[in-house]
Amino acid sequence: RNDDVAAVKSLLAAGVDVNAPSGDGATALHWAAQNDDLALADLLLAKGAKVNAVTDLDITPLWIAASNANTAILLRLLEARADPNIAPPTNGTPLMIAARLGDSQAVKALLAHGADPNAQEGAHGQTALMWAVSDRHPEVVRQLLEAHADVRARTRSWPQRVLLCCQYYESEADGDAT
Repeated sequence: RNDDVAAVKSLLAAGVDVNAPSGDGATALHWAAQNDDLALADLLLAKGAKVNAVTDLDITPLWIAASNANTAILLRLLEARADPNIAPPTNGTPLMIAARLGDSQAVKALLAHGADPNAQEGAHGQTALMWAVSDRHPEVVRQLLEAHADVRARTRSWPQRVLLCCQYYESEADGDAT
């Protein structure tokens, strides 16, 4: 977490488990991705770091690399067989994040490694194509369309109820409403 490569090397030499999780499930590889430290990520992968380790919120190192727009780490994790379709229930896949950021190199790599161009995030059912269009990234839109992204996909909505009938809450006394 502190991006202290010397300490990590020392701990690994002492036999500390490279995949030991913190309280929220984050591993050293998650922190290497968070800190944009490719050399540390390489060291951890060489020592057997689990590339698809998830936190309590189903966050993977690949998801973090996509969020940070760190294509070098993203590529390295994909080369190490990271699953591009593991994602938290509501925050979208690494492909959706790369599409929203307009990172065409990451989008290309994720698609080449099996990312689902039609995956939908859990909150509203948005797709990578929706985010790329919404944030005006034409190169990414083209890539997604070439990967057969569904142009007919729709988001989910739900009804909202708004209380408009009363000037004051029922719990207030009749004469005390302001």
